Amino acid sequence: NSFGGNIALVTNLPSDRFEGGVDLLYGDYDRTMASGFVNLPLSRGLAVRFAGAVEQRGPYIESLTTPRASYDDLNHQYVRGTLRWAPEGMDN
Repeated sequence: NSFGGNIALVTNLPSDRFEGGVDLLYGDYDRTMASGFVNLPLSRGLAVRFAGAVEQRGPYIESLTTPRASYDDLNHQYVRGTLRWAPEGMDN
């Protein structure tokens, strides 16, 4: 139980098969977003998974008094990697 709410982030673990995916988005204020992942099995019981994203958006607010000034634009990037090692006989 939680009065304020609960946030749970669950990521996919690396698996023993090659796979990947990409998502693309374009929206208002020149918003662009690209995210993707790749899962690479390196050997039996050893795999790595990378995921990342880039998001950019133009500003919602432009100044009328200061030339070329704008506010609330967005520019985010991230990358994450996970390594999974499951020796034979110990794989869950």
